[in-house]
Amino acid sequence: MTIGRFLAALMTVTALSLACAGSSQPQNPLSPPGTIPAGWQTYSDSKYRFAVQYPTDYGVVPEKTAPPGDVASRVRFQDKQLLSTEFADLEPARFTVEVFAARPAALSAWLRSNNRLPPAATTTPVALAGAREGLRVQQPQQLAPNDFYYFAAGDYVYALTPLGAYSSDMLASFRVF
Repeated sequence: MTIGRFLAALMTVTALSLACAGSSQPQNPLSPPGTIPAGWQTYSDSKYRFAVQYPTDYGVVPEKTAPPGDVASRVRFQDKQLLSTEFADLEPARFTVEVFAARPAALSAWLRSNNRLPPAATTTPVALAGAREGLRVQQPQQLAPNDFYYFAAGDYVYALTPLGAYSSDMLASFRVF
């Protein structure tokens, strides 16, 4: 990753944070379809009904054990260079999608009951086509990752943890179906 690409991603995430801050109306931080760079690959899961695009610099971290806790499914994206080392599982993923089997009446209540909404966290409603509800959860006291997106759709809750340089584009590409 180049310094320029990192700074561009940081500016995008900062602008997104400023645009969403302080609003109680659902924001759509996700870009319209078609804005994803050409040549990206698509990860699609027909069982849990989601898809996300990712750059050719990334690969999927193989899951050696079952996902932790109540996570029904998890996919983690990591730099391909790290995937070939024994440290791929130890480094924070550049982008993570976790799926929970749940149909919450209110997403914020589900987050609280699953210890995913600490008292100091701030929430902002976000919109995603096909989702009943979406929340962005920010934990400013926590070191990265400290920005999380949750969407309730169908019988699932999707938890997205963006961390890498391509996070804003990967968020923009995330879809439920």
